[in-house]
Amino acid sequence: MRIVVFAGVFDPVHLGHVSTVEKALLRHDSAQAIVIAEKIPQHKKDYTPYQHRHRMLELSFSEYKNMDVLEAPITEHKIVPFFTWLMSRYPDATFSWVVGSDVLPSISSWPDIESLKNLRVDEIIVGDRGDRLDINSIHGVPVVYLPEIIEHKFTSSKQVRSGEISMKYALHPLVRAYIEKYQLY
Repeated sequence: MRIVVFAGVFDPVHLGHVSTVEKALLRHDSAQAIVIAEKIPQHKKDYTPYQHRHRMLELSFSEYKNMDVLEAPITEHKIVPFFTWLMSRYPDATFSWVVGSDVLPSISSWPDIESLKNLRVDEIIVGDRGDRLDINSIHGVPVVYLPEIIEHKFTSSKQVRSGEISMKYALHPLVRAYIEKYQLY
């Protein structure tokens, strides 16, 4: 069983995130994707409360049968506890870990990154925004770059929050309605 794992802050989740998961799933027959919002983001200081980010993920991925939004029972997404939890939940799975190209430059310095192979992570999939780096493996785990997501190539959550990119074109309509209802951003 192949599980494509995409965990992040998702503040807010945008169509580039959704498209990245869609393209990552195409790499493997019968793969299942799980998407998880970090409860306490490790690398961000200002962020929207978890319950809103989690709900926006549910709205964005609600139409997909092979994509689930999960709530991790851990507060901080450290590599070993996070993938140990996933291994207990999916005992026969091998994991493809999806990361954004913005995360890739720093990932090799994360604590316990060298444990990925022992945690059944056999590839790191990078959503390519056209800023491909010359990183082909991290501690023996191959880094695979997805084809550029042309329609959302330059979309970032920060640009959506700041209004630099219109929510009309960057977000699922249900997410836009949710943001308006709760006056987020």
